[in-house]
Amino acid sequence: MKRGQSGQALFILAIGFIALVGFVGIVTDVSVLFIRYSTLGRAVDAAAVSAASQMRRIEDTTFTDANSDGIDDIAEDEAGSVANLNLAARSFIELYGLDPSNVIVETCRAQQVGRDANGNPLDENNVPLFNLDGTINTSANQTQVAKYQELCTEDELKLVRVTAQIDAPTMFLYLLGYPTVTLTASAMSQTAVLDVVLILDVSESMLNETTYADWENVGQGMRYLPPVLWEEDYDPIFTDADSDGIDDAHYTSWDYILTHTQAEINAAVTPAGQDPLLETLTSQFAAFDSPTSPGQLPARAECQIRAWPRTQNNYPRVPDWLLAEYNTYLTSQSLSLDAHFDLAPGDVATSGYFFSQFVPMYNFYGCCNDPDGLVDTDGNFSFGDLVCQPFREARDAAEGFLTRLDFKRGDRVAFVTFDRFATLIDPDGPARDTNADGNADVSLQDPFIETETSFTVAGHPEQNRVGAVETLRNVIGVRAETGSYVDTNNDGQWDAFRDDEGVRDDVSDREDWANWADLHSVRTIGEIQDQPVRGACPFDMVSLRSPFSPYKYDADGNLLDANAPPPLNGVITVPVWVANTDYNFRRERSYENRASCGGTNIGGALGTAANALYFNGRREGAVWIMVLLSDGAAGVSDPMSRVGGNAANIPDPPQPFRTNALTGGSDPLAASAPAYGYASFGLCPYGAADPDDAVDSDGDGITTNDGWGEVLRGVYFPYCGDRYPQTRHFCATTPTWPNQQGLDENSCITYYDVDDYARDWADWVGLADLTGAGSTGTGRVSEQLLPTIFTIGFGLNFDNGACSGIGNVAEREACQRGITLATGLVATGETTETRASDYLGEELLRYIGDVGDNFRMDNDYWQSVLGNRIPNTVTGPSPDWGGRGPCETESGVQGVWSPLAPQTSCGNYFSAQTGSDELTAVFNEIAARMFTRLSR
Repeated sequence: MKRGQSGQALFILAIGFIALVGFVGIVTDVSVLFIRYSTLGRAVDAAAVSAASQMRRIEDTTFTDANSDGIDDIAEDEAGSVANLNLAARSFIELYGLDPSNVIVETCRAQQVGRDANGNPLDENNVPLFNLDGTINTSANQTQVAKYQELCTEDELKLVRVTAQIDAPTMFLYLLGYPTVTLTASAMSQTAVLDVVLILDVSESMLNETTYADWENVGQGMRYLPPVLWEEDYDPIFTDADSDGIDDAHYTSWDYILTHTQAEINAAVTPAGQDPLLETLTSQFAAFDSPTSPGQLPARAECQIRAWPRTQNNYPRVPDWLLAEYNTYLTSQSLSLDAHFDLAPGDVATSGYFFSQFVPMYNFYGCCNDPDGLVDTDGNFSFGDLVCQPFREARDAAEGFLTRLDFKRGDRVAFVTFDRFATLIDPDGPARDTNADGNADVSLQDPFIETETSFTVAGHPEQNRVGAVETLRNVIGVRAETGSYVDTNNDGQWDAFRDDEGVRDDVSDREDWANWADLHSVRTIGEIQDQPVRGACPFDMVSLRSPFSPYKYDADGNLLDANAPPPLNGVITVPVWVANTDYNFRRERSYENRASCGGTNIGGALGTAANALYFNGRREGAVWIMVLLSDGAAGVSDPMSRVGGNAANIPDPPQPFRTNALTGGSDPLAASAPAYGYASFGLCPYGAADPDDAVDSDGDGITTNDGWGEVLRGVYFPYCGDRYPQTRHFCATTPTWPNQQGLDENSCITYYDVDDYARDWADWVGLADLTGAGSTGTGRVSEQLLPTIFTIGFGLNFDNGACSGIGNVAEREACQRGITLATGLVATGETTETRASDYLGEELLRYIGDVGDNFRMDNDYWQSVLGNRIPNTVTGPSPDWGGRGPCETESGVQGVWSPLAPQTSCGNYFSAQTGSDELTAVFNEIAARMFTRLSR
């Protein structure tokens, strides 16, 4: 090396070292920036999914600009919604430890793009992105056109784009004057196309809170006070020595009532009539105005008062709110409650006041569903003015839920109503041929409704559509299912009432249904089998004795009418091992009476909803959702088969008012236990004979009923299932279609009940890898396409007023559930048994929600009960319990019953009380949870 070269080497080394330091610094900064960008990307992905899941659909309608700001008002509405989504997206990004400097959430209608006075999109140079004919404007910035079309696709997908920026700090670049680098990431999310089934409980309990104040909302709040007559001293034995068709002992008010129409009876009891046979001097018909909102119009004649024979067996109690109004009115007339309700001097109404012979009609479903009673040109009812409570509250909340669905971009909804039966509402009725050309030309609409509101297309009736809102308002009300209403002309709207004892008789004739004219002014009270009042049961008339029924019996309960149909003797059956011969006991506890009068068919509702999805749901690119709302325990099931198989094997039910259409004779067979006709009205097990009448083995204080089914034991609902939600009986040894199980298998005719049936349907519809179920079948399309199920317990009040003051948590919860803490048994009495019914209902809905949240059973107790019926069996040497179920206590023991406190929402189950905004909030929460998927 020459002299001087070593200094040059040091200089080169110094320069290289500086370059190396710079390179290391840049690499470090770039590495950190890559990490930050990767984190930002994941955060934006999550934010896009979050934004899509909470996206509220704003209908894309014609351009309107009421505030003259040059921006479409609808776009402004959606922009307001997007502003809320922006907050949600920013929150998700911050959860990743990032502090975004800017977050932009865009939808098709709310993009970062200029618009002209007509709302058309413009590029940065104010050039329209599209020509007037909708084609792309080639003069516009094509990058902006492409970006615009990402969100505004031809098939109008529900897309959300989230763009976020962060200022990432630097280390080496900071020395060069670049303290931060702005990183930008963008992601798009697509809300899934939804097929939603709204399953609504329309049982009669959904009008229990109806008052005259609700009628004031439609201006018809006139109050009605019916006369009260007590005829308990009448001799039920019919004697007619002179063959005049009238009991020799007396001609009673009931002889008059049974042979006259309600219109004639109304004329007799009005102030102009004042018939002494139907009224007394101290108990007369009265109509009076609202005490708080005077000027009310009268209700239509059918909805004022009505004679009801069954009041002579089950006297309806006057509710406290109505009693107070009656008292105010009677006092103003110098009268008294005691005199009107015929209490003897000195008597005290310790248990309340009761109607007898007549009842007011404000809470009959046919009245509060449709106060004005107007029909269209086809004779169709419309429930738009419905005032039944709390159903009106539930229906309004459901209508709000519809606004969260994006019908324009592919969401659809179907409605299933359930009470005695479950009914899939077809908005325009079944497809039919109206012009006799051999082709269906009317009613081509799918039960899954594609539009929020109705529309018609001139000249193309096949393109007309009935909207979801109109269907909900006009067709869905209390008891709006095929067990109570009839669509006689198959146009998708109710136009008559069911009047065939609620039976499946396979006979289509005029006797099966009645309109208001029939019920009010054509048929006499004695000619109507299913009386149009709240609380009526199909076999009321046949089970009553004279003089309250047109059917006459001797002292042994045998029918005397020589020309009456034979089945009359056969419908009052209890098992031969029930020694009680009291006629009232045998009538009230008979299978036919209890099962035919049941409601809240939750199992049938799940099955009907599953079949709606199976036959009409979309397989590709759709998510299936069920939302089930109910106010109580299961009370009835679908008709069942004794030997299994399809509907052809279901026994024909007894038809006491005509010859049996299928058998031509009398069934069920008298004195059989259970009779041949068992399960024709669904499940309602008798249980088994008590093995030892001297021992009280079940600890209920009665020694003679151990093993009896609730139909024989119970005085209060539910009658067709046991009182304890933790019990479970299986019928088929492996899971199968619940309504095709043979009840004779494994003696499941003895204890298999309506609650078991509902849980079986939940398993069949929602559990993945259900043992023995296979991959297909009615209600099961595949293991990959099962519905997400949400459940709502609406108005399960647990009589909290009586329990809220109990300090001990365990004792308070036992009180709410209607059970005695020490024994775990349901306490006897109407109040405690009503709480127990709420307990049954909530735990059933929690079970269904557990199945529906992730297609597996998470509850440890139910896993142990299901055993090898589910794949994560916990009965083997290596139990797979998984995490605790959302509706059981965290501190509970695996396999031991330990539910959360009553009225606690958990998982996919929500509790909502009536008379508040809770139900609307629940529907909003369910809408926010609906499935989304990352698009790009």
